[in-house]
Amino acid sequence: GFLGMLLLVQAPNYVLAVVLPPGAPARAFASPYLKIRALTFIPALLSTVAFASFRGTQDIMTPLKISIVSNIINVFLDPFLIFNMGMGVA
Repeated sequence: GFLGMLLLVQAPNYVLAVVLPPGAPARAFASPYLKIRALTFIPALLSTVAFASFRGTQDIMTPLKISIVSNIINVFLDPFLIFNMGMGVA
């Protein structure tokens, strides 16, 4: 996870060359998106491992509660960040 994140943050064009031809119009949008998205690899990995450990101890309610709270926060923060803060949609 960490090495993939470093590769995508430091050299997104090298990775994009595998799937996009050199003059592709999408490359201008894909490179910054990939850099930002790569920063979420470690938190996503930690979340997956934590949820799996809760399920491994037969505690399925804690991950459910965490998911519900994070989705509720997401529902309210998305419109605020997209429309009021001008961050747009990725």
